[in-house]
Amino acid sequence: MTSFTIGEISSALKLPVVGDRDLKITGVAEPLDAKNTELALAMSAKFLDVLPRSNAKAAIVPAGTDWQTIGLTAAIFVDRPRVAMAALTQMLAETKEFVREI
Repeated sequence: MTSFTIGEISSALKLPVVGDRDLKITGVAEPLDAKNTELALAMSAKFLDVLPRSNAKAAIVPAGTDWQTIGLTAAIFVDRPRVAMAALTQMLAETKEFVREI
């Protein structure tokens, strides 16, 4: 199974990261569906309220989000969600098993 660290993902996306940069991520998912090894895609503030009910330990969240209060171990901050999604898609294009249907 392919995995990336949060640090690798944030570097590839050229986005700031906080928390455990070595946390292994094996996939991406919507916030409420995310497993503890998946990166929750919560790039809009409307998704932040579901993160505390999620099993996700890491998420891509809007810049300035209080990531620790919502129970994350690591967070990648985004100002421009569409640009980040395009970069993430490109990064993961060759690792199809990494992305499940979202």
